[in-house]
Amino acid sequence: MFTKVVSAVLVALPFFVNSAFAADCTRTYTVKDGDICDSISATNKVSTYQLAVVNSGTINPGCTNLNPGQKLCLGTAGEDCQDTYVVAFGDTCDTVTSKAGLNSTILSMNNPQINNDCTNIYVGEVLCVAKSVQVPPAPANGTPAVVIPTTAIPANPSATNVHPEHTPTPTPTPPSNNNGGNGNNGGNGDNTGDENDENLPFCDEL
Repeated sequence: MFTKVVSAVLVALPFFVNSAFAADCTRTYTVKDGDICDSISATNKVSTYQLAVVNSGTINPGCTNLNPGQKLCLGTAGEDCQDTYVVAFGDTCDTVTSKAGLNSTILSMNNPQINNDCTNIYVGEVLCVAKSVQVPPAPANGTPAVVIPTTAIPANPSATNVHPEHTPTPTPTPPSNNNGGNGNNGGNGDNTGDENDENLPFCDEL
């Protein structure tokens, strides 16, 4: 059973915790122009969750405040998952665990932002697929969920609530072909009744 997402917003850690993270940081990355959190995660083998937790006091919930030259921590001593998988279209948690050769419990523990039904993973998201728990624990005051980008494409649209811009436009139902019934509807614009009258004898022919 997957861990329920407690919050849809990254929870900022206290200052002293951030200081501890900085002191124990074993890998760093300097932000370049055009970077987004998912591209940094994919290139440097750090999960979306781990990047969010380690930099929770630096990166905002939507990861919209990255600046070129900014230094980020990628992992901390003893809690640095570098076995990662980039979610592709059509993936489910079952396909991810099958490809990585691990069970769903470990996947959930290493990626606590995944909801119970695994309906919130999206294309480009980076998951930790280590066979043991290697990521930093979630803060005691809430699970730091990664905010799904509004432009994200759900990995499995049939099993999730997709963003409005990715929702297929319903096919309009064609209007019913009503030919005016028996032609006695007078004023409905249908000539069916008039056509039938042509076959009736006029009074002077009787």
